[in-house]
This record gives sequence, C-alpha cells and structure tokens, in this order.
Amino acid sequence: MFHPGNAPMTQTALATATFFGPTHDRRSPESIRFEQLRNAICGARALMGQHELLSPLFAELLPFIGVIEPDRLGMSLPVVLAGEHLAAVSSRNVPDNDFLNMIREDMRPYAYRTTIEMITRPCGVWERIIAQSSDNSFFEFEVTGFPVIDEARDACQIAFLVRASTSALSRPAEYVAGIEEGVEGGWIDLGHGIPEVSPIGFL
Repeated sequence: MFHPGNAPMTQTALATATFFGPTHDRRSPESIRFEQLRNAICGARALMGQHELLSPLFAELLPFIGVIEPDRLGMSLPVVLAGEHLAAVSSRNVPDNDFLNMIREDMRPYAYRTTIEMITRPCGVWERIIAQSSDNSFFEFEVTGFPVIDEARDACQIAFLVRASTSALSRPAEYVAGIEEGVEGGWIDLGHGIPEVSPIGFL
C-alpha cells in the first residue's frame, strides 16, 4: 500500500503539517458539516454511496462538491461529477477532464497515489492548498475528501468539497488556472486507521 510520505515535502509543509488528522478548529464549518453528514449516513460503513452523496441531505454543499474516479490503467483522475460552483470557476471542461491536469506537474504522481490510498485504506483527507487564478494572483482554498462508491458500476471514487478562503473568484471572468501546493492538512480516520505521514501537497 502506498504511503505518501515517500514524496518530498517543502519546508513550509513540514512546519505546518498535521500528521495524525486535522483538528476541527483548523477546518471550516462546511468541511466539518461534510464529515458529519457522511458519518450520519455511513455509520460503520467505510464507503458512502454516490446516490447518497447526491441526496437532498447534501443539497447545501453539492454546488461545491466534485467527484473523481481514479483510472488505474491510465493513471489519471477523471472528474465524473462537478457542482455548479466548481464548474463555473474551472479553467477546463468538467466533468470528463483529468483532475491531474489542474495540478503542478511535479506533484501529479503523488496526488494520484494519495487518492488510491484514500480508497484502499480507506480514509479521508483535509488540506489547505495554494492555487493560481486566471489573473496570475495566488489564493488559498480548502479541500475535504472522502471515498465513495458508485454501486451501479461498482466503481470507487473520491468526493471532495472545495471551499475558497477568498472572494477573488466571485467574478465570472475569473477561474482557477492551476493548483500549486498544499500548505497544511491531515488524514481523516474512517475507522480503518490513517497513514503515519502527512498528506501535505499530494491532493
């Protein structure tokens, strides 16, 4: 099983990493709500069904939720579902686009392997990430991800909630041009343990 600690981390990431799971005071209310809803639905189950994610229970969060489905043969992360907000601020066509194309090239192998870790363990992840907008400015956003399953196709996927920490992307002409690096984060234990290394910079 892959452990993301095999990949290099920046000094900033090492200084701020949360190695054994993020504390609630570092996360947004939406991130915590996403986890609470997921736990309420799953109970002792490790994987939430895609149909459950698309239920009215998640209505307030769905515009900010995307779903990727790892392609193990092609080593890619196609986006299979994207909420209205995510689609509006993306510089690429979603769904059907490879999420890895949004990530800085040297980080892509680690991003892919981290999603595989989330599915095979399984576990969740939370990160603060630096991205670049279409006007070449940099901003921070928060990602909270959990494994889900499309029962109709027996396909494992990752659902991720994205919340920007700035209003910089509120104007229609602006969009996310690329993901640069992670600056803080941690795994979320779903009852199967978490890696003893930080996921910083890999999702």
